[in-house]
Amino acid sequence: MREEYLANVSAFEEKIPDLLTNRLRIEKMSTAKVKEAITGPCNFAEIGIENEAVETIIEKLTRQGKTIELTYLQVLLDRLFHKAAQEQKGDNLQFTQSLVTSLGEVSDILGDFLEEQIRQFDNPDQVLDVLKSFVSIRGTKRQSTVEEIGNHLLSLNKKQDKGALQDIIQQLVSIRILREKDENGRYELRHDALAVRIYEKISLVERELIEVRQYIETAYENYLKRGSLLKKEDISYISIYLHKLYLKKEY
Repeated sequence: MREEYLANVSAFEEKIPDLLTNRLRIEKMSTAKVKEAITGPCNFAEIGIENEAVETIIEKLTRQGKTIELTYLQVLLDRLFHKAAQEQKGDNLQFTQSLVTSLGEVSDILGDFLEEQIRQFDNPDQVLDVLKSFVSIRGTKRQSTVEEIGNHLLSLNKKQDKGALQDIIQQLVSIRILREKDENGRYELRHDALAVRIYEKISLVERELIEVRQYIETAYENYLKRGSLLKKEDISYISIYLHKLYLKKEY
């Protein structure tokens, strides 16, 4: 149970007095613990691993963040094992630094993981359309609410039932593609490397719509801060796209 929800459980203590007496807090892994999570299974399975290989694995996964997403550590080690088994053809496998380096960038590894996960859905095209709403015009991750995702789909002439949309989002959360929604109801991708792969699949027309939508969003934020409205040339720029965009009333 996520710790921010733990306080809500106290309401049940009157009926179940011992409810909170058995607790174990699972904290984020330190670098030392991550090293143990890599070397421990290798030692158990009698797979040799160089110290430099361990450092390179950690460096790859922390390049775009301070903490390591354990799901992605699992993905990387899985790729590493299969590559070692394919190339070394024997019982005494070795995880070397050169082998880790040959896997390529984490964006390639996580991109392949993303595509594998999408293919397992019954409606992979719809899932990809949903994921596109979490990518900025610069190919980086951006936050979105369920309403904003729905509006994005409408702009692409792809209406989505809200219940079905919510199901897709929850499945993406469960397989660690998306983070849980924050206190403002916004979801986001867990890694910028995922955004890079999704961005590659966005068509030119879709990119134009994303650019205009984000332009309007930024202009609205400026309006709230400074009271500045759109200029005539701004209106000319966005007017040809307005019939395709589904915007919030305030926009």
